[in-house]
Parts: sequence; C-alpha cells; structure tokens
Amino acid sequence: MLSALEGFEQAAPGLTPYVLPAAVVILVALFAIQPQGTARIGRAFGPIMLVWFVVMAVLGVYGVAQHPSILAALNPLYGLRYLFSGGLASFLVLGSVFLCVTGAEALYADMAISAPGPSGSPGTSSSCRAW
Repeated sequence: MLSALEGFEQAAPGLTPYVLPAAVVILVALFAIQPQGTARIGRAFGPIMLVWFVVMAVLGVYGVAQHPSILAALNPLYGLRYLFSGGLASFLVLGSVFLCVTGAEALYADMAISAPGPSGSPGTSSSCRAW
C-alpha cells in the first residue's frame, strides 16, 4: 500500500507529507470493512481495477502503435546480452523483473484459491484450476 502511494511523490512532490497518513487511512478503512466480508471489498475495488487495467491496455496499445520497434524487446537475446554485459546492475535489474513476474503469478494463484468452483466438478480445488 505504501509503495503504491509513494508514486504520488514522483508526480507531485508536495504530496510527500501526506503519503504515510493516506496509507494509514486506507488500511484502517480496509480493515474496518473486512469483517463485513470480502465481497464488499470486491464490489468496491472491482470497478476500480477494471478501469485501471483498461487504461493500462489502451496506453500500452497506443505506445506500441507509436513505436512498434519496441516489440523487438521480446527477443530473449537482448536480455541475455544485457545480463552478461551490464555487471551487477544488470543482475539486479533482471532479478527485480523476475520477482515482479513471480509475484504476479502468486497473486493470480491466490485469487484462484478463493474462486468458486464450477458446478458438477466435485473434488477439484480452485487452485488446481488456476494452473
């Protein structure tokens, strides 16, 4: 939560003193409504997440349309060349990318654990369906 709000410091440095209090307020609010069920939290954040991902997709498509040469970055040889030529800094950067990817995968798996099962499939856990 705190790291997400710290992004405001980049956009508007004047908001720096409000980052920590805002994080506390958001966390207290989430914990306050948590006993009422996660469905309520989902109803609140579902539309927000939908808008977020739609905006990210639109901006991504726009960026690729403006600079289609960026698709060359999908070639794994660029990553290997960077890893072997950049020293410790490249190792740390690629390690961070790896952690982001595995973190996103773990988030997906965690979300699948609480997903309702399909009707007529007894004994199938939702975490198995995620894979």
